[in-house]
Amino acid sequence: MEISWRPWGSEAFGEAMKEKKPVLLYLGAAWCHWCHVMDKTSFSDPDVVKLIDAKFIPIKVDIDRRPDIRDRYNFGGFPTIAVLNEKAHVLTGTMFIPARQLESMLREIHKIYTEKHEQMQLAPLGERKHPEPGMDKVDENIMPFVTSLLVNGFDREMGGFGKEPKFPAPGAISLLLLNHARTGEPRYLEMARSTLDAMKGLLDDAEGGLYRYSMTRDWKTPRHEKMLDTNAGALMNYLDIYAMAGDAEHKRMAQRIMDYVDSTLRGEGGFSNSQDADEEYYKLPAADRKRRKAPTVDKTIYADANAKMVSAYLRASAVLDDAKRRDIALKCLDFMMTNMFKEGMLHAYDGKADGPGFAADNVSCMKACLDAYEHTADMKHLIYAEKLAAFVARNLVDKHGLHDRVARKDDIGELKSVRRPLEENAMAADAFTSLAILAGNDKYMKTAETMLLGMSGAFEVYGHLAASYAIAADHYLYPLKVIVIGKASEQKTKRLWQGCPGPSTPAKTCCSWTRRRTRGG
Repeated sequence: MEISWRPWGSEAFGEAMKEKKPVLLYLGAAWCHWCHVMDKTSFSDPDVVKLIDAKFIPIKVDIDRRPDIRDRYNFGGFPTIAVLNEKAHVLTGTMFIPARQLESMLREIHKIYTEKHEQMQLAPLGERKHPEPGMDKVDENIMPFVTSLLVNGFDREMGGFGKEPKFPAPGAISLLLLNHARTGEPRYLEMARSTLDAMKGLLDDAEGGLYRYSMTRDWKTPRHEKMLDTNAGALMNYLDIYAMAGDAEHKRMAQRIMDYVDSTLRGEGGFSNSQDADEEYYKLPAADRKRRKAPTVDKTIYADANAKMVSAYLRASAVLDDAKRRDIALKCLDFMMTNMFKEGMLHAYDGKADGPGFAADNVSCMKACLDAYEHTADMKHLIYAEKLAAFVARNLVDKHGLHDRVARKDDIGELKSVRRPLEENAMAADAFTSLAILAGNDKYMKTAETMLLGMSGAFEVYGHLAASYAIAADHYLYPLKVIVIGKASEQKTKRLWQGCPGPSTPAKTCCSWTRRRTRGG
């Protein structure tokens, strides 16, 4: 027996309204181990299947395809099981739950829903309020303040930030390296180094690539899914610290990540999104793995994650003098701009592109286009960056900053609420600052300022997750530019390019292999 899952949309909620049934929303992903366990246990239990199909309208959402639903309805992890009313407002929810407990919970919810149906149709008490700007202008104290948060939250014994679970924090590492480059203070380099060294606990020794996170503080108990965006962020960190400190082990880690991405995630057009967390497979010795089918790869091309890997491969091409990775990156970017660009970026491609209007896709691709322009001096990349900037400014920015998606006519429930994620605002502000410099147009600096000021009343509560915001603010305040004059094919030019600071620094963000109009110092 299988549950008759519906897609998210007006048809399913119309059915819920007509039949006066609650909606059971299941948020999962192709890479999610406990989602697969729940599919095989709780959602395959005959009594649970009968109950859900009889008393609920079941909706299943892939969180990679619909990050907007993921961010508004999840209960702290995946799988998420949320119960909604007919207007798509949350009544209750949980994460992984065994069959008998799920059955008991759903019976109780349905009983209450039936008895108090009208009361349960009330909307939430009010629209989510957004923080007021905390500053009149972008403050030079943002970077030292966030740096102090990193220092205070740093795990001096195990590396990383906080306790368990331990996730890679690419923005925090970039900020530490920027601080070291700026001040020469050795502790920042040591914090970055100890974290990246500890993260070797996430490396798949047999096949390469990093797992998504560790369930324990010591980085030694990984959850075994492998994600494209996780590996992109870690790759950039390992490349940056290698360029700065020259440790061969960091170069090896970067290589192990790229070898895995090339062998397992690289497709004809772009990069696949993830590889499944088959716990038993990854516990096998390397020799035994060869006799067993490898975990499933989700070959969907997602614009935001692909753009991040494009930027990381371009960085690899400069740091490691690796023309192969440069060609791979440019091929992927060309594929996306040919097949996934329609005024703005579409989110997903699996033979056809769909999913319009997400900020993360447009901003990440804008950054990748700027990186490609800096590496090639090909005007087509700058033109695409300006087109994406125009889409973002027109559709996703207001006086309070950047919101996460373009509103749609059929939005219901929490999708009507506006989210202003700090990470996307920081990434967008950084990209607009770079575009202002490379295009010689100060209007883009004004847009960057809008995003930075819009989040200036909120960033302090994010802890180490505010690192990208601090980097963007520093870049805005000190938009330095290094010019490397010469042909890209010449060895002298390559050596000068490789010697530039990393992409987290204002200087490197604006490097080029050909003459550019300068701004600032």
